[in-house]
Amino acid sequence: MRLAKLLVAAYCAAALGLEAHAVFSTTKYNNWRWPFVNYPMYSQSHGVGETITISRLRGTPCDAPAISLELAPGDLRMVNAAFERLVQQAGGLRKVTTPTEVQQAQEAIARKLQPRAGPSLCTLQVWTRSMKLGESGGEQPDAWQLRAEWKAAPARAADSAGPGPGAAR
Repeated sequence: MRLAKLLVAAYCAAALGLEAHAVFSTTKYNNWRWPFVNYPMYSQSHGVGETITISRLRGTPCDAPAISLELAPGDLRMVNAAFERLVQQAGGLRKVTTPTEVQQAQEAIARKLQPRAGPSLCTLQVWTRSMKLGESGGEQPDAWQLRAEWKAAPARAADSAGPGPGAAR
């Protein structure tokens, strides 16, 4: 019985030793073996006193212009981070965004929304809201502001019908 306990203790010590080696083998910042530092969830953290801006993409249906629908990354078939960058670029919210890049982002959003199920959208909008971060999270939020609005490109019949007969695939 004593030998079994000794073997289990040696096994546990070896496992902990290998974990310690993986963690402390380098002191560089980009230590990919460390399980938390490089995760995307920590890459954009903000501190107390900073002001953050939240952006939303909304669309107005052609048949019901009085309402607007909030569009999510899934509506454009994009992942969250790429969706956020594209919406911020379409709204001219990024620091280094030229008018041409804004127009290209707006056209890209309209193009990505064409195969979307649901009512066709005539107008797309980028809305923002800023808030200051306090000790307990977001404090003093501003009202939502319309930052950009543009016409969505109407879907063409050829787009939804697919390639014509004899077209190369």
